[in-house]
Amino acid sequence: MLVNERLVAMPKHSKPNIVLVVDNPVRDMPGLVLLAMELAKQGARAFLVPMKLQIPEIYLCSPDYVLLPYARVNNEALIEDLVSRGVRVGVLETEGAVFEEDFFIHVKASTNKSIRNIVSHQFVWGSQAYRLSLEHNWYNQDQLFLTGSPRFDFYTSVFRSALWALEPHIDDYSKPIVLIVTGYTMANPRFHAAETELENQIKRYNYDRDFANKILYIHSTNLVKMIEITNELAKKFPQVTFILRPHPFENEKVYIEKLDLDEQSNLHVIRLGTIDQWISRASLLIHRGSTTSLEAAICNVPSLTPSWLPILSVDSRDRLSIEIPNMELLCSTIQRFVQENYKPTAEYTQLKEEILHQTYGALDGNNHKRVTKVIIESVDKYENSQAFYIPSVDRRLAEWFLPTQTIRNVIRRILIELLHLPINTTLDKVKAFYQPVPWDSSEKRFTVDDVQKVIDAVTNHVEDFVNVRYRLQQGIFPQYRYLHGRTIVLETVD
Repeated sequence: MLVNERLVAMPKHSKPNIVLVVDNPVRDMPGLVLLAMELAKQGARAFLVPMKLQIPEIYLCSPDYVLLPYARVNNEALIEDLVSRGVRVGVLETEGAVFEEDFFIHVKASTNKSIRNIVSHQFVWGSQAYRLSLEHNWYNQDQLFLTGSPRFDFYTSVFRSALWALEPHIDDYSKPIVLIVTGYTMANPRFHAAETELENQIKRYNYDRDFANKILYIHSTNLVKMIEITNELAKKFPQVTFILRPHPFENEKVYIEKLDLDEQSNLHVIRLGTIDQWISRASLLIHRGSTTSLEAAICNVPSLTPSWLPILSVDSRDRLSIEIPNMELLCSTIQRFVQENYKPTAEYTQLKEEILHQTYGALDGNNHKRVTKVIIESVDKYENSQAFYIPSVDRRLAEWFLPTQTIRNVIRRILIELLHLPINTTLDKVKAFYQPVPWDSSEKRFTVDDVQKVIDAVTNHVEDFVNVRYRLQQGIFPQYRYLHGRTIVLETVD
């Protein structure tokens, strides 16, 4: 029978199976690959699962542990189901920079207390997120682990050469580089219409409508103003390279259309690479209310914020930036920084160290090791107290792929078995397996080559990894006749 013979999860071996869900490769890939490399070094088999395909590919991995990028309304059911089947679940928040009285604390955790209670680990970036999580009663103390995020390890001197090796083409742009970052996702969303994005914030994250409209107004205003500022600066300083980098969840089309790219050869709109790769090479950062100002501070790159643009609230994202009240002063300040070396005051340096520690933690290049230690110790302890193989995961696959609640489902199942079709074929898309998989042309696609690129950069430049060899494989589920199979497994060579 198909369910018994073929529809089973990946067999268990001596290595624990650790799933890392990848939300946005542009932002998350290097840090998660680094984490996967360390997990593999410590004897685990690490799976990089695309979020768009996380159900059912998580289950096909037969996971001992699943690390999610957040615990929110849209994945509550997944968390509950995984835990009910004996799988440990951790959360490494991708938006983990939490600030004092920050309203985002209300969207960075599921509003369902019972869901939060069953999460094994909440990995937090810095001491402020740790403290506020306790004060708001989002998580219990035994669930919270102050580890930092592996993606910020690349800012440290240990990984700086590896970081630059990931995107060497950045050095083709002449210096000085002024990096302009935007984040107007409500007015300029990448994956939805603006109206849909607004309703999502209200319905999915319980934003008050007036509050959501206020954010939309700010984003809409600043989108237009930042384009105007960028065009004017590029004309004013032809000897300076201006790079405008949209937020990963922003649509770059409006910038390409509205910026004077044809007239100004020193002006570029670039999404390629990660933000740390650009900040670490920039001479100056311009932003309004962005956490990239803190990341610039890590690299001792000065940041300017046009204070005449509206903002929701002023917090440490702006305290480490120089507030500029008008365009004239912005131009003169850029001129000064371009001509002179930036030398922060002792007071600023002290403030910077305090804020960065509160927001990002130790910044010592060991975040990936701290997260790995917690996961490995948890899996070892858990497996010693439970059966090594959890058959309920296979039952979940049967429920997902071949349900029989309706006549239509029964017909579908019979056709799949008789014709030996891919098990995720649907009746209205019988020919789907002859067509390209939509995810392969999506903006969140990643491949073995992308992962190998990070591995090569790290193993060629970081002492802890230079003698470690890794094995990669993509499309690991053909034995289940599963149509997608875009998960990548990473383990050390025995």
